[in-house]
Amino acid sequence: MKKFAVLALALSAMFTLTACGSKEAAPQTEAAVEATTEATTEATTETAEETTEAVVEEISETEKVGKVSDGEGNTTTATVTYENGAPVSIKFDCIQADGSSKYEAAEKGEYVMTEGGKTWSEQADALAAFLAENNFDVTKVTLTDEEGHTDAVSGVSIKVPTMLKAAEAVLAQ
Repeated sequence: MKKFAVLALALSAMFTLTACGSKEAAPQTEAAVEATTEATTEATTETAEETTEAVVEEISETEKVGKVSDGEGNTTTATVTYENGAPVSIKFDCIQADGSSKYEAAEKGEYVMTEGGKTWSEQADALAAFLAENNFDVTKVTLTDEEGHTDAVSGVSIKVPTMLKAAEAVLAQ
């Protein structure tokens, strides 16, 4: 977001100076062109990642899956199970760029985040349990930093924004 603001400020200054200048175009240095191109590319990439929309698929009458891409080839899923039209459970996973499940890999001990700490799957389950205990109110999970960590759920140190976005998409339907 900061990069976008810097880009907007730079473009604003450029337009202001252009409007006040002569009708002859001022030659741009190669470094200025490269810097502008780089800033535009970074801002576009950052904006694209922020605006990635969740996709919801209905698996059955009792199950829906929300999917959110992280822009790097990984897709976070939130599978919500319903009974009588109300959510009763949720399960998170991350399908990595190679097609493997982060949840399954953690369960098998193939995806180790820290020695002696909770596995990725245990943390995903803790987030799911927290949401179930709080009537699936995604707003109860507050983020503590820009990277997407939370202190709202004890023992969860993984980044949760894509999980919350996937859950929110399913629960909003």
